[in-house]
Amino acid sequence: MGQMSTGGGFSNLDQSLSIIGVPPLSKPIFIDIKRCLGHSFEQYLDQLMLEAGREEKQIAIDNNQYHQGIPAITVIVDAARLEQKSHKHSYNANSGIGVIFGAVTKFCW
Repeated sequence: MGQMSTGGGFSNLDQSLSIIGVPPLSKPIFIDIKRCLGHSFEQYLDQLMLEAGREEKQIAIDNNQYHQGIPAITVIVDAARLEQKSHKHSYNANSGIGVIFGAVTKFCW
């Protein structure tokens, strides 16, 4: 999970394990584990986001905060654009990252 959370892949894990003398996983096993964990993370995060959204919505309703009849929440947004990213390919691609926090719950979307 540590390699996945830092964006590392099979080679990074292989290097980390070799430093501490642990035999490496085979690449197919690593891919299966990564796929399974990735799916589980995605389901769990989807559930957390829905719960936080319901909580933010209820807080907006309780505080009578509406925009055109729809419960409105305050959010904090931060984003960055990373240009010309290329990773083991012969082409460049623009990429970026963004986060949205619910101002009340402090949940990161």
